[in-house]
Amino acid sequence: MNEENKYEKAESYQARRDSKKHFLYEIVSNETNGIDVDKWDYFARDCLNLGIANNFDYKRFITFSRVVKCEKTGKHHICVRDKEVENAYEMFHTRFRLHRQAYQHPVKVSLEIMIAEALTRAGNALWFTKPDGTSFKMADAINDMEAYVQLDDGIFNHIIRQYENNDFTSAINFLADIKEVDEEAMKAIGSLKKYMEERFSSDLEWARELLIRVVKRNIYKLVKKIPFTENVVNVQELADTIVQHDTDLTADDIVLKIIKFNYGMKEKNPIDNLSFYTKEKPDESFQITKNEVSYLLPSVFQEQVLFVFVKDVSKRKIVEKCIELWKEKEEEEKKRRTMKKEEQVDLLCTPEHSSQSEQPRAPIKHSENIGQSNVKRRLDLGLSVPSLKKTKISKVDGDDIID
Repeated sequence: MNEENKYEKAESYQARRDSKKHFLYEIVSNETNGIDVDKWDYFARDCLNLGIANNFDYKRFITFSRVVKCEKTGKHHICVRDKEVENAYEMFHTRFRLHRQAYQHPVKVSLEIMIAEALTRAGNALWFTKPDGTSFKMADAINDMEAYVQLDDGIFNHIIRQYENNDFTSAINFLADIKEVDEEAMKAIGSLKKYMEERFSSDLEWARELLIRVVKRNIYKLVKKIPFTENVVNVQELADTIVQHDTDLTADDIVLKIIKFNYGMKEKNPIDNLSFYTKEKPDESFQITKNEVSYLLPSVFQEQVLFVFVKDVSKRKIVEKCIELWKEKEEEEKKRRTMKKEEQVDLLCTPEHSSQSEQPRAPIKHSENIGQSNVKRRLDLGLSVPSLKKTKISKVDGDDIID
């Protein structure tokens, strides 16, 4: 396909998406709110095979779905009856549970990390041959489709079946010791020796040993799952910070993995992008806010969990101790920042920092008016507000003074 036809096809595709049949693109893969039959399919499959309850009723959801033109977007969307809003929340809760209990299970994550490490290390050491007879490294296959299609699940066993380190070394040394042969034979032996040296690599042996650990179920062990409210910027720096509490531990002894759990739209609530209709007005769409449904629904729609794995199970206790020390230090640092923040607020609320400090202060006649500006500043910054019952008031020269 030439470039002109490709762009014409892309423009035609976008035109169809902007047409009255825009809703058709919400059936299989819904980019508007994530409610589509693709999810319903794997919900039914995986819940059945994993023994996890699926409380989402897709048949009822389909029954109460219809296409309505939305005033907000000016396009036709798939809308659902207002009484199905709880069923919609149940769908995303089912998705969340499947990720927590199956898709991001610690054993699955551990195996994923180990296999990825093995393939990465073997990428420049593992060679394959294309149909035309040319050789290529696995790491370069991404740029060559003929090479890429040869990479299948057999790579796992292919790496394991590679010769061990000492076998390669013995063969190379044997070829190097051959001297008393003719020139052509020496040339052939030299080519064979070079071929073996190119294909032998300590990285390949390392990958082989790691995959043997996978087969023997000697996998990286989960030490701790730590939920985070803030983004973890640099995982490597975090690993260095954790292991610094013990001299017998290095950053290479642990593996950190950040897993994000959400309702499919990161920190957003997908139901906010779902339109509803009523029985009385089936051709008018509207949104339903979370608080209109229930105050027991989640207030946060994404959480980050730090998985800490240890490569050598014998060091698990050391890693646990380091994590506890690191968490204690983090809590102390958090308290210090909070206290500093409170001190800054209190300083801003003192009379000498007020724009009206030179004017005489009016007496405070009611206890409920005490420190209103201070309270407001604290609430705006998310700080705690001291109880008014603990406020001591004394009189000096007829003015109320807050202690």
